[in-house]
Amino acid sequence: MRSLIQQLIQHNLRVIEKYYSRIRLQRLAELVGVSLARAEQEICDMVVNKRVSAKINRLEGLVQFHRGQGSVNERLQGWNKDIQTTLDTIEYTCHLIDRNIMESKKK
Repeated sequence: MRSLIQQLIQHNLRVIEKYYSRIRLQRLAELVGVSLARAEQEICDMVVNKRVSAKINRLEGLVQFHRGQGSVNERLQGWNKDIQTTLDTIEYTCHLIDRNIMESKKK
């Protein structure tokens, strides 16, 4: 299960994809607020899972996004899946908090 932080990072990368066709990896990391390595890792994860279409030129430190990949319906389904995963994570976290509160009341 992906963490909430990872969900937020990947959401921010999808937003950046809408505004940039090419961006330096260092600038991308600054905009998202993560390290260079983490930004590259998250972009690679998104490309492998087909959440974004991009190429990384590590020698030049550039990320090139490819727009228009997939239909609108496919993108909406991907967005819906991401939102559902985020909500499931929040619900599970609330469950753990409630369980912890109940256990502490028993003591």
